[in-house]
Amino acid sequence: MTVPAHDISARPGPAGLLATARAQRRDPAELLRILINEEVIGRDAATRRLRRRHSTADNGGSPAVANRLIAALLTPPQATAAAH
Repeated sequence: MTVPAHDISARPGPAGLLATARAQRRDPAELLRILINEEVIGRDAATRRLRRRHSTADNGGSPAVANRLIAALLTPPQATAAAH
């Protein structure tokens, strides 16, 4: 069952998840590992969104401007004709 992260009321609680795992003869430790992994992935994504929002708010830019600046910084400089 896939439930959107924002709809907490529809998510089953830990007791229900463990009962389902036992009924399906799954290892409860594996279930907990998966849940913790998904929690970490969700928190990382939320942190990235928050940091991006704050970084663009501080300089008055937009995410598109920030993405162009990052791309420009990561692109190697072009050799000019005068340098040859």
